[in-house]
Amino acid sequence: LPIPSNAELEVEEVRIIREFLGAIRGNPGAINTGLDFSIPLAKTLMLSNALAFAGKGTYAWDGLKTSSAVANAHLQHGYRKGWEIGG
Repeated sequence: LPIPSNAELEVEEVRIIREFLGAIRGNPGAINTGLDFSIPLAKTLMLSNALAFAGKGTYAWDGLKTSSAVANAHLQHGYRKGWEIGG
């Protein structure tokens, strides 16, 4: 494989940063960042990991919690004092 020059790498880095910032700002043209695919994928993987702790079975998911207390315990996160999230 050819090794890209520093100038080519800098152009690619600028493009990636612009696409990322565009996606954050809600620019519909910034779909090349992969965020529209990677965020649901990451959520699915985290849910499957939590359900793996619950063991075999069929579980319901309502978007916030599952029908398994064991899996729900893995979906909760405790924050240190002073770092809590309000709401």
